[in-house]
Amino acid sequence: VFRYIAILFAAAFVLLVNTSVPFAMACARIPGLRELTAAVAFSPSLKTAVENDYVQLIGQTQTADGITLKMEYLIFDPTQLHFFFTVDGGDYDSFHVYPSISGPDGEELEGYGITSAMSLPGELSDFGVTFNEGFRAPEALKLTCRVTGHRERTGVAPADSSAHDPETHREPEVIARFTFDLILDPRFTAPGRTLPIEKWVTVDGQRLLIRSLEINPTHARLTVVSDEANTAWCKGLDFYLSDAGGNRYGPGSRASSGSNLI
Repeated sequence: VFRYIAILFAAAFVLLVNTSVPFAMACARIPGLRELTAAVAFSPSLKTAVENDYVQLIGQTQTADGITLKMEYLIFDPTQLHFFFTVDGGDYDSFHVYPSISGPDGEELEGYGITSAMSLPGELSDFGVTFNEGFRAPEALKLTCRVTGHRERTGVAPADSSAHDPETHREPEVIARFTFDLILDPRFTAPGRTLPIEKWVTVDGQRLLIRSLEINPTHARLTVVSDEANTAWCKGLDFYLSDAGGNRYGPGSRASSGSNLI
């Protein structure tokens, strides 16, 4: 039976910051953020981070093999990074950016996962880096991006990290590679805090200990421990958070800690 579960989801940043500034005012204070405010509208936590100026401007542009990748903004806290970028070039209908991170001197980092998706030419897109329990984002890092392209009329598809091209049995071609050296400026984030809970609950006849709630600027992390005497695996846990005003946050993504199963 698994011992620990770390559950990650986009709990609203208002749990940590009590003030809220309208998007129009945020855009007036930081020029060029209108696209970003639209991009984060789906996430209450990222939206409020933008409203409170918790946005680090990157503004680094690189061009390689006719493809231009511009890293625009970074919204981060000690355990989660959200990069916003645009990619364009060639005659591709869409792109897929596959990022990886390392230390500032190229040293390997452990304990993190990355999610990314398709991007349209010139459209602001994002990818996220989430650190596992016990790991923290470094103060400086090297960001490497592999870019693949897709043409609707030819069916040239982007690379997939989990599968090969079913027709050619080869990974689709990476059309450009980029490396950015970045420093995470602590002025554009806020420290998180952990609230101890230590409360046992019973779910479907199994006992779970709600150990603590970690509140960060971009997300919250709930740590749950199972009773060693449990007779079943916990394969999923649906829940949400609510604040004193009755606002509901979640559900969000779930991730296990180490080799533990959710």
